[in-house]
Amino acid sequence: MHGAVDSFFTLKMLIDKYVKSKLQRHRHLLFSRFVDFRKAFDCIPRQKLFDKLRNEGVQGRFLDLLISMYSNDKSAVKIDNKLTAAFTCFTGIKQGCMMSPTLFNFYLSDLPKFRNTASSIDIMLGDRSINCLLYADDLVIFPRSAKNLQIILTNVESFCENADLSVNLHKTKIMIFNNCGKSLKTTTYSDTLLMNWKMSNLINILDS
Repeated sequence: MHGAVDSFFTLKMLIDKYVKSKLQRHRHLLFSRFVDFRKAFDCIPRQKLFDKLRNEGVQGRFLDLLISMYSNDKSAVKIDNKLTAAFTCFTGIKQGCMMSPTLFNFYLSDLPKFRNTASSIDIMLGDRSINCLLYADDLVIFPRSAKNLQIILTNVESFCENADLSVNLHKTKIMIFNNCGKSLKTTTYSDTLLMNWKMSNLINILDS
């Protein structure tokens, strides 16, 4: 899913279906993990990005132009109002560039495959399975159960290692949307305990 407004709307629809349904048999817990990637745009390995674009059939002038745009990319560091000598960058996509969110989403396009395949129960909206929402570097993952959540966390960790990305654990939170005050006590990522968000605050924002 792309677009911040679309993502908020989809999340609101999922909460209405799985948490606020007036039909008791439709009420469930909606597990979610809000992921924050550490310095997401700055850490993308450019050669891996170009190789992935090429493997997915992106060729010709567009790819040549993209590679050219990044081939002579130089940066400098400002220290005490003075700039260091310019140096060549080999990682990261450009901040503020209109193409960067799309390139980042493309680089993460394999992430939904790292869901837990052990469960045949999906989060559904209409006839579509929704396992995550992704816009730029903001990601929300929807496991189907607490056990499913821990498995997905482990799989996401493996994905990040392969993709040379890292997760900011201080900003990565678990939230369970429910009507009974349920929370998780032992959910970990890379041997670090993840904290839970309170459900009511976000639901109030979505309802406003």
